[in-house]
Amino acid sequence: MKNTNNPETTEKLGLDAADWRFRFKFEGKRYTLFKVIPGRDSPWQIDIWVRGTRIKRSLDSNIGDAAAAKAINDFIRPAKRGESVAENKLRRDYATIGEVLAEFKGFATGELKAGVPRCYETAMWRVVRRGLGNDGMTEAAFRAVSTGDLNGRLVSQFEDYMKRACVAAGGNMNSTKRSIAGFLANARAVFKKRYLSRYAEAGLKLPSLTEFLERETAPADKLVKLPASDELLARTFTSAKDLKKTNRAAYMAFMLAACSLRRAEIGNMRWDWAQRIDGRPYIVVPKEFAKSGAARAVPVDERVLTELEDFRKSRQVGLDVAAEEYVLPGGGRKGLRGDTVFRQINAWMRVLGWKTSHTLHEMRAYYLRSLDAEHGLQAAQTAAGHSSSKTTEAHYIGVRALKAVTVSLPKEMMD
Repeated sequence: MKNTNNPETTEKLGLDAADWRFRFKFEGKRYTLFKVIPGRDSPWQIDIWVRGTRIKRSLDSNIGDAAAAKAINDFIRPAKRGESVAENKLRRDYATIGEVLAEFKGFATGELKAGVPRCYETAMWRVVRRGLGNDGMTEAAFRAVSTGDLNGRLVSQFEDYMKRACVAAGGNMNSTKRSIAGFLANARAVFKKRYLSRYAEAGLKLPSLTEFLERETAPADKLVKLPASDELLARTFTSAKDLKKTNRAAYMAFMLAACSLRRAEIGNMRWDWAQRIDGRPYIVVPKEFAKSGAARAVPVDERVLTELEDFRKSRQVGLDVAAEEYVLPGGGRKGLRGDTVFRQINAWMRVLGWKTSHTLHEMRAYYLRSLDAEHGLQAAQTAAGHSSSKTTEAHYIGVRALKAVTVSLPKEMMD
């Protein structure tokens, strides 16, 4: 039979045509379907106790596998959750997640950057399947789940699943807590307040989503991250000269990161992003590729434009006009432009002594700290593309001050 739950928890036991009984096992317990009117064409029925009430219901199918699947989804699983028949019927009256996502995709196109709706959808799929204890849930089954299942309990069960998986894999719990928060934030973004009226206008009935949207999870510990040592930075910049000779594409990506560009911006950079404004060299990131959704002009060293122009000569060879619009060559895993180059940079920087998993981002941080030191926080914020100076200061600039701080304990204590 088709398993709509966990493939390891449903087992078909078979049909007994002599007395028209169809038996199956779900989560270790045996269930039997029957027919009031014996015969191949009559529908299967279920006889089950729900919260102290014995009920008999038609499963609207004469096919045993389909009837068993309906019995699990409409009666057995709700009964395990402690729902009454009326509560379960109400849950089934709500729109499915698939119906909501189809409507969301329709009006989000043009409002959100390309790929963002799918990102939200993928996050919700992960939250739902793990919150329901079925990580193998297909996308089709996920879309058929009722929005009535989006509640606080689902959030907590998703959190518990992620934590157990982290412990089993010997992973970093702090990182897992940040992942939990990130997945939930993306999944919940489909139900922003301004979207709810659009769903209502489309005739989609939704339950109260307050618990799903507001249930808190354990926060990750706040870490104070110090900037890299001067010695490590000097070693990296010196080694970059050799990188330029052996892997020019990797060197260019490293150089652009040192100009504060994010990884996705570097991968998507076109040659015409390098511009002169009032005679000064800039890299202009279009709004379509900026994380904030707003275009920004990043001031750069004059030599950056020279390096770009020199590299362009070797990239434009007339073989692929579309690909040659980009600074970096394409290719890599998951269709991410420049991914192969980025992995080469990660390996190179780790050999030099970098321990962080965000190697290129360290170069962005270096640029913003340098810009702040020379021109102030506002200049650093503008170049970073942050909507708030608090983000720039908290994650890039604030730690710079600690680097220069020295503390002397009382002489009497130490001597």
